[in-house]
Amino acid sequence: IAPNTFITIKGTNLAATKRSLVAGDIANNRLPTSVDGVTVTINGQPAFISYISPVQINLVTPVELPTSGSVTVAVSNNNLTSATLNVSAQIVAPALFLNGAYAAALHANNTVVGPTTLVPNNSTPAAPGETIVLFGTGFGVTTPATVSGAVVSTPAPLLLTPAILFDNVAGQVVFAGLTYPGVYQFNVVVPSGLPNGDVPVVASTGGYSSPALILTTIKN
Repeated sequence: IAPNTFITIKGTNLAATKRSLVAGDIANNRLPTSVDGVTVTINGQPAFISYISPVQINLVTPVELPTSGSVTVAVSNNNLTSATLNVSAQIVAPALFLNGAYAAALHANNTVVGPTTLVPNNSTPAAPGETIVLFGTGFGVTTPATVSGAVVSTPAPLLLTPAILFDNVAGQVVFAGLTYPGVYQFNVVVPSGLPNGDVPVVASTGGYSSPALILTTIKN
């Protein structure tokens, strides 16, 4: 677990309702820390909730979390509170968002990057030399610094630009920064010399890498 990172908690009886956020949930330009009576604390600090259901909560961790050691997590559903659990903390926890087995990515025209079968009539492979957009979470500190849970009005560049590798070949990262609480955007030029078909894509920063076996699709 890392600061300003999307995480999912799974369990039972986590909430009485099932829903994503609506406009009225966002106050003072921040995501809510309570939705329909559901709250989550991490190391005693309120987390910022984006989705609740009886079996799942999606949230963004506070920016001020410790970056090493162990932190506590507890869920409250109105007058009921879960047991407190411990999880390991680190300074970054890079991960790419997924569309099935593929990295969530867009072409410049906002259509989906992937095999033509991924999203019928709306997904195509990426071409070497093309700039595509990838999305992830857990990539660390921005400049200017991020405010916990705050809606991002202007993209905030990352202090350290991650390396993004396609089949172990580095792409040129044109932009890397925060565009929504917990969501980082990467504009990357696809490198040349890649084979046609599915190739692995990995993002690395601060000595940590996103999970392996995430794919994108290339067509020369």
